[in-house]
Amino acid sequence: MFQSKVSGNPTSYGYHDASEVKQTTLGEGYQIHYVNGQKLENDNKGSLLDISEAADVWEFTVDLNGQPKSFLTIAFEDGKYRVVEFGGNAAAYGDTMKKFKQKTNQKPILVKAGPAFYFVKKSGSDELVLPAVTEKQASILGLDDATSFKPSSEVVKMLKEIQKKNKGKRG
Repeated sequence: MFQSKVSGNPTSYGYHDASEVKQTTLGEGYQIHYVNGQKLENDNKGSLLDISEAADVWEFTVDLNGQPKSFLTIAFEDGKYRVVEFGGNAAAYGDTMKKFKQKTNQKPILVKAGPAFYFVKKSGSDELVLPAVTEKQASILGLDDATSFKPSSEVVKMLKEIQKKNKGKRG
């Protein structure tokens, strides 16, 4: 499905031509945990996982030559799994995923808040977070260093500040 849709207008999706699209393969996928706004607002523990809820939604990469190139989002709707979204540039996400696996030697728990993804490592009561954001997103979010692991409480504090700033605004 991805290849047939994207091949019709490959340059709009960041590919050179239809033959490059045909070389893509499905990459890794992780279940998405979405931040619950009410839980975020009421949080006093600083646990990103405690304020997030697993959804029946999975984020996959579409890889070109073994490197994440695009996204493919699959969700359970009307009794079956279906593609609900595809496209975007997955390069920063792929770089972050690679760094996470090299440093932790484990699969991440994927949390999404707004447009940003966060890879979470849970070890006992400790949570470490590696933001999967571009430099531009990091700047907008106020992350001074999005290339290193952060305590979960730091990320939750940042999300609470964004939530407070946007309170009453429609998105």
